[in-house]
Amino acid sequence: MNLYRPFSVSSGSNAPYMRGFWSYERATWATLFCLIPPLVATLWENGGALFPALVLSVITVVGWQALFVARRKIPQRRGVLVSAVIFVVIAGGDAPLFPAVLGLSFGIILGELVFGGRGFSFLNPVVVALAFIIFAYPTITFSSPADWLTYASIPGAVFLIVSRLVSWRMLAGFVVSLIATSSLFGAVIDLGSLTQGYFLFIVIFLACDPATSACTNSGRWANGILSGFLVCVFTGSGGAANEVQPLIMAIFLGSIFAPLIDRIVVEINVFMRSRRNG
Repeated sequence: MNLYRPFSVSSGSNAPYMRGFWSYERATWATLFCLIPPLVATLWENGGALFPALVLSVITVVGWQALFVARRKIPQRRGVLVSAVIFVVIAGGDAPLFPAVLGLSFGIILGELVFGGRGFSFLNPVVVALAFIIFAYPTITFSSPADWLTYASIPGAVFLIVSRLVSWRMLAGFVVSLIATSSLFGAVIDLGSLTQGYFLFIVIFLACDPATSACTNSGRWANGILSGFLVCVFTGSGGAANEVQPLIMAIFLGSIFAPLIDRIVVEINVFMRSRRNG
């Protein structure tokens, strides 16, 4: 399992995330604050039509968490609100209410709550929810996002990276792999799409999620490189890298391999140290 390592006890300036000040609750509120500009841009683009989806998404995630809290006595966490907001920004204006509720229920239950909550699962519930909708409702297409979504995502992305709540290594590995793979195999990816559409928002808030991506520094590079490569595989020749379907499927598979990547990195480090120390 990929435990929520950003808030484990550690010390030293080389730690992958800031320690001490950041608790789970503070990090959740910080992420919600970073999501306000993208949410406002999406609401502005869609008008009042998005409010029912937002309210229903919040009720869905809070309701399922309340049920699991009552039955399993697990801690109640506000991280489900982060999942609801991210889901609405990506799919709130495209998925009808019933498929949206069904997909989000599937994601929050099987992607998070059955494992004991955030930090104990290797999958992001929003990624699971969107993957479910993509497979179960193939006729649902995701339209272009709000024109200002990328610009609205930049302040939050900068804050999360500077505060070390998400790893720049994961982001760098993702982008470098995407560009290198598209050039190497002649899959003409529209690189202009990296500054448009859903790309920055999805990569920062889903691919770089510290609870479901690799925990080791070398593992983050490998996880990002693998995810970027998979985007090219799912996008194909001439596709745009900011489309929801290829990004979600790449992140989904990348998350599955993240614990294995960390395990390999740890075993290599142990082997190298044993060689050095005899």
